[in-house]
Amino acid sequence: MLRSSQRSSQRSSLPLLALGLAVWALVTGMTGCGGSESFDKSQGAKLELVPNDAINVSIGQVGIGGTIDLPVKVRNLGNIPMSLQEVRLVYDANGAVDDLGAAFILAAAPGLPTSIEPFTGTAGIGEIEVVVRFTRQTSFASRVATLVVVTDAKFDGTASVPILEQPPAAVGSLSPEVIDFDTVELDTVAEKFAKMNSTGSEALVCDGFALRGHPDFTLHVGDQAYPVSEATLQRATIDPPLVVEPNTTTDLRITFAPTTESSAEGELILFCNDLQSATGGHSIVLLANQNVPCIEVTPLDMEFGGKIVGQIAQLPVSICSCGGSGLQITNIALDPARSEPDFQLSFASTGGGVGPNGIDPAAPLVLDFGDCIDVAVQYVPDVVSPLDADNRPIPDRAVLQIENDSFEPTVEVTVSGIGLEGTCPVPIIIVDEGEQVVPQTILHLDSNQSYSPNGAI
Repeated sequence: MLRSSQRSSQRSSLPLLALGLAVWALVTGMTGCGGSESFDKSQGAKLELVPNDAINVSIGQVGIGGTIDLPVKVRNLGNIPMSLQEVRLVYDANGAVDDLGAAFILAAAPGLPTSIEPFTGTAGIGEIEVVVRFTRQTSFASRVATLVVVTDAKFDGTASVPILEQPPAAVGSLSPEVIDFDTVELDTVAEKFAKMNSTGSEALVCDGFALRGHPDFTLHVGDQAYPVSEATLQRATIDPPLVVEPNTTTDLRITFAPTTESSAEGELILFCNDLQSATGGHSIVLLANQNVPCIEVTPLDMEFGGKIVGQIAQLPVSICSCGGSGLQITNIALDPARSEPDFQLSFASTGGGVGPNGIDPAAPLVLDFGDCIDVAVQYVPDVVSPLDADNRPIPDRAVLQIENDSFEPTVEVTVSGIGLEGTCPVPIIIVDEGEQVVPQTILHLDSNQSYSPNGAI
């Protein structure tokens, strides 16, 4: 019985012995024969990129077409030399339009492969610099590139860093959206102001603009004046640039100096270092003389010709509203400083609510589009007109003034007449073929309507 018990005890202890031997073998295998190099990350080469986080490049840092170099240091933080085997830049425009060359390129990298000694903290020792170059494009599209570095380090031998195109920190807004100069008279200068607001964390720098449309618009920045021209139809340069500090506002002066009676439209676009400028710029619509009343007066030069002294002659002046808005007439009168007393006005048949004394400036006459009135100018020569050195009659003269709210606030009609002892014959020739004919057409003339107060011509 004793031998049987001993054999049983020996058999039960064999598994425990085998387990102990296995543990001992594992421990010795980890600590002996140089096996620690396979598991200890503190030994060998170690790759680090500086910076190792995402690199952000703001388009506000450079103008369109400008470049920014982005250096990345490749360091060996281990204790043995590290072989740099590959440096590549991964960039896909992803539908963005790179119209000025690729937005990201690898601008500088060493010849490969190359060895990097352990980093000691001294610049240039244990590190190699790689440069990625960013070129700002015409449009902003949140572009992304990735710099990839491959080494022979046993652990984490490959590293990458993303490079992100970011909107600028400067933020601007231009107001109002529309500037209407309303009615501006001929040969005068009207001015309006736009406001550029800077609401970002960086200064807003506006270095470009476009001014299009009517040639009588002008942008003023500092001491510089920029009228509409061929050079301003596309992007032109503001020199020196307009700088608006954060949380401040700057006024932009715009003038309109009409040289014609036509309505005017234009557009001002400002280009700054903000996202709005990267996607089209800050724009304002410019308007002037859009709904200006229109006045049409005929004739503008009235000639009575020769009239017998003491007899009344009368000719009409027609005044019409030819614009889209109502025409206000505040006064119709002869200029006393430039009118002979032989002339006077008659409102007897004018109509339209005009009394015999004309228009009261406090209650202007309003003519809707297409409406007209007639004012009679009367001429009664009191003496025979004297002769000049060439024996020609010196006419009596007058100036009729029509004050209104059109583009031309005062319309003048020149009037003249000659006092005679007897009137002159008046030839009236009628062409049967009309006023315009082709060359070599035979004309048929009729003078039957000619007359002479003193008998046959």
